[in-house]
Amino acid sequence: LQRTVHDCRGIDHPEGWDNQIPNELGVILDYQSGISSDVKKLSLPFIKSKIEMDVTGYGGLSLGNVYTHGLGGFMVRIGTDIKREFAAPSRIRPSMSGSDLHYGDGFDFTLYGGLEGRAVVWNSFLDGSMFQTSANVQSNTWVGDFVIGAIAYVDGFRISYSHTFRGDEFKGSTGSNNFGSLTFSWRF
Repeated sequence: LQRTVHDCRGIDHPEGWDNQIPNELGVILDYQSGISSDVKKLSLPFIKSKIEMDVTGYGGLSLGNVYTHGLGGFMVRIGTDIKREFAAPSRIRPSMSGSDLHYGDGFDFTLYGGLEGRAVVWNSFLDGSMFQTSANVQSNTWVGDFVIGAIAYVDGFRISYSHTFRGDEFKGSTGSNNFGSLTFSWRF
């Protein structure tokens, strides 16, 4: 199946299991904290508006044999009733912070964007196993993300799309490092 997907997309064939990271227990202790500005109502001269805006800054630290890094960043959100959730939808780490909790009824939307920087000490997916010899590449210490996205709420349903543009994570990286995440959720 993996080779078929690679063939359909015109990607080089996988190199096989001999070049994979060996199985081992992965542990990450993760702490992240942020502070959000007060939600500001934006007044638009030509329409009656309920558009709001806020800015959230955050920092954090991850320690472990999978990832070890420090991070900092900020996110700007603009939309209607942006208090329906704390932040943008959550994603697989490392990434900007997010939440799967949302509430409220009716229709609302949020547009968001942000920047995050990470000082990476260890990334086992690039640096290999911490406990035994394995395949690896020379990873970059400084990695940045630029994220944009949109969220639409209709009563208890939420649909969101987030797109990340990531800086090179290792030396010799070629091509674009960007990916998207489409999420549907329902509050019950």
